[in-house]
This record gives sequence, structure tokens and C-alpha cells, in this order.
Amino acid sequence: MTYSVRKDRRCFSRTVTLFSLIFVTLAFCVPAAADSITFTLGTPNASLSSSPAPYAQVSLNLVGNAITVSVTMLGTYGIAGGGPAFGLNGPSGLTAGNFAFNTPNFSCCNPSGSGYGTFMYVIKGPSPGSNPPKSLSFTVTAPSGFNGGAGFSSVSQLGNQFMVHVITPNGAATGYATVPDGDPSTLALLALSLGGVSVLVVARKVKTG
Repeated sequence: MTYSVRKDRRCFSRTVTLFSLIFVTLAFCVPAAADSITFTLGTPNASLSSSPAPYAQVSLNLVGNAITVSVTMLGTYGIAGGGPAFGLNGPSGLTAGNFAFNTPNFSCCNPSGSGYGTFMYVIKGPSPGSNPPKSLSFTVTAPSGFNGGAGFSSVSQLGNQFMVHVITPNGAATGYATVPDGDPSTLALLALSLGGVSVLVVARKVKTG
């Protein structure tokens, strides 16, 4: 019995050490709180599949009880508007009045279309012309009554799936890019959760042993 308890305690100690290493490593990828997070859009639809990823990054920042969304195109890609430009999800009940655009000539909201999946809110953008936009920024406020009237309290309340309408250099092709299932921000949060569960399981085993 004594040997078993000592063995379990060694196992517990190793698990805690491993979890600590995971936590420290992922601290550089995951924000300390759910106040900000960045996603990389790297999954193309068929129209964009011949153009190499990644295409854009989407950053969410909690400012007070609102969320600022910043879209930055990568490399030589631009935002193809003239219709759907960016898609996101969020709580039901958002209207155009809940979106304040820092980038001119963008507006909300188009109905979700085809070619990029289903999104609750699709931002309309300007025709790209010869100089397509390289970025998009807007602030989202919560609908009345959401979260007990307190507004947003976490960037996770806009979900983790986004779409951008991409135009390649010289307007050679356009297509849609979304967040891949293996996005590091999502995997990091999952790893932290699993690590916490492992510590609890081993701790219970030591206590009952």
C-alpha cells in the first residue's frame, strides 16, 4: 500500500510538472483571459485552392462590453467585396445598429450565401477595383438583453469560425477562406482543458489510494 501511494504521488508530481510545461508553452499562444484571440484563415474553397494559404488573420479584442474585430490580409491578398466580404457568428438578434465600422464602405448585413458555409452575419464590402482593401475593422455591441444586459464579457461569444472573401494579386481569382479545424488557438484551449482533467484524475487517485 505504501509503495502504491508513493508511486501514485510520483505520477501526480510528474503530471503536474507536465501540465505546468504545457501551460507555460501555451501562454504564448493563448491570452491570459478571454479578452483577445487571433485566428488564421487558411482553408480555401475550390475557387481559391490554387492560391497558397494563409490568407488572413482575424483578431478579436474585448473593449469594455464590446468586441473589436480586426481583419488583416496576409501577403499580397486583398478583400474582395462587391457583395459578401466577411462572415462571422454571434448571438442572435444582432442588427446593423450593433456594428460600428472603422473601415469605410463596409456594412452589415447580407444574407449568408453559398461557397463558404453558413454564417449568421455577413459583412458587405466595396468592389475591390484595382486597389482592394487590405484590412477591415469594426466593433460589435451585444443585442439588448444579452448576458443579462451586461453586454459581451468574452471574445468567445463570437465563436471561432470566420470567413473572408479573398482576391488574389491582379484580381486573377477570388474565393473564400475560413478558419481550419486545427487552428492553433482552438487546439491550445483544448490542450489546457485536457491537462486540467488529467491533474484532477490523478489527484483523486492519490487521495483514494
